[in-house]
Amino acid sequence: MAVGAFGGALQAALPPRAPLPADAVDELAALARQRHCQVGDVVVRRGQPADTCWLLGSGRVALGVLGPHGVLEHVRGTQTAGWLDPATVLLGGSYMEDVVCEMPSSLWQMPAAALRLCCARHPTLMNAMAETLARSVQQLKLDVRALMTKDVQARCASWLLEHATPRPSADGTATAEVELNQRKRSVALQLSTTPETFSRVLSQLRSKGLIAVQGYRITLLDLVALRKLAEA
Repeated sequence: MAVGAFGGALQAALPPRAPLPADAVDELAALARQRHCQVGDVVVRRGQPADTCWLLGSGRVALGVLGPHGVLEHVRGTQTAGWLDPATVLLGGSYMEDVVCEMPSSLWQMPAAALRLCCARHPTLMNAMAETLARSVQQLKLDVRALMTKDVQARCASWLLEHATPRPSADGTATAEVELNQRKRSVALQLSTTPETFSRVLSQLRSKGLIAVQGYRITLLDLVALRKLAEA
């Protein structure tokens, strides 16, 4: 197994100021197994025992609730790196969300009990995991505050910026693109609005010259204005 690749994914999932000792990385690397997943693969099923911890190294997964036809109907959000539901893994119990790959992804899996034992043997790892969980709680609070205080345009701008990939432009201006590979209903649920309102807000942003929409591709034309709108 490529210890270096695993070590890079592990360190990227932990706070930058918490470098792990080599023996802790080696111990976890000996337990980890790499898994390559394709679009639509279900990594975690809600309600199953959380006896395996998952580390996303590359790609993107969506978290939410699978519907009766195997489609992720209620999407809470997406993730491009880091631990998948580390709180449940550390506390024990059952997974609270389904996790489905949105693009080809590379993940590492290891027994949850082994991770807990490794944390007990390596205080640096335990402290890093604790800070990771604290940051997750802080982000949840910020998300809740945004839903309570920001209007739907600001929430939509935030979502676009979060999911955008920077693109070079011919005239040197900064632009970015979002590939809308989620259903509008799923995006609307993340924004606590309706698909119709989400479509209407996209039209408003387009009329303001902030974005351009072509099929499932959204180009962010004015990143400065979008950031100001997201922070309003």
